[in-house]
Amino acid sequence: MPSQIPHEAVAYLRRAGYEVTATDAVGRARREKTAAEIERHRRVQRAAAVGMARAETVLADATVDGQRLVWDGAPLTTERLRRAVNAVLAGAGVDPVGNSVIGAGETAADLHYVGDDTVRVGETVLIDLSPRGPGGYYADLTRTFVVDGGGWDRRAYVACEAAREAALGELDAGAGVAAATVHEEAAAELAAHGFRIDSSAVGFTHGTGHGVGLSLHERPSLTGEATLRAGDVVTVEPGVYEPQEGGVRLEDLVVVRSDGYELLQPYPFGTTPRCRELDG
Repeated sequence: MPSQIPHEAVAYLRRAGYEVTATDAVGRARREKTAAEIERHRRVQRAAAVGMARAETVLADATVDGQRLVWDGAPLTTERLRRAVNAVLAGAGVDPVGNSVIGAGETAADLHYVGDDTVRVGETVLIDLSPRGPGGYYADLTRTFVVDGGGWDRRAYVACEAAREAALGELDAGAGVAAATVHEEAAAELAAHGFRIDSSAVGFTHGTGHGVGLSLHERPSLTGEATLRAGDVVTVEPGVYEPQEGGVRLEDLVVVRSDGYELLQPYPFGTTPRCRELDG
């Protein structure tokens, strides 16, 4: 059985007379996606892009009131933005499953923030959408926006763009690439831009990517010892974080091919939010 099965379930089976041993067979079987599974990922990633377009449009439509942003007659908060996004995700036929992470300012440095903060001028707004599709497969898409920014956020964004390109450059070789080298290239690029890569609280505080499937996090990890295989569906998500400034992360979902990689759903880049409309 998978090692992640709850202890209570193992105890129940043993009391019933079954011999229970741990195996990674399920993880191995789920890792390399079939063509049908990849299409499920593509559809839900498309829905995530529709949700991101809604978030970006809300930010673009908001007006400035002092240091606050006002949208639809009231101060814009991360919770209001999350609700607007989740409504669009539901309309596209996918389940947000509590995975619409939106942070603003200091809370953009919190990798899993789901609280309610006022969105302010000049602060990073980090939006990470990971809905689950009807077939159970997940998406994972992150962009970062700033209304009237141009300081730390701009330097961080440029660094993340460069790190993303470095990671994808490693993936250009396709199957056979050592997963860890993808992370190492991204980290080296962020370090070259002056950001820490050896801290759990400041700078680049996480891996460059992970596998996605019927779970949001599964094999392979881009910081592990795996060699990438054709059919691996992985995120590429360099990010940098400063608790006093905020956070910037750019994340896309790709499938490894025998001779390269395929981006499952493109989404535009840029810190300045623009009105966008995508069909689900």
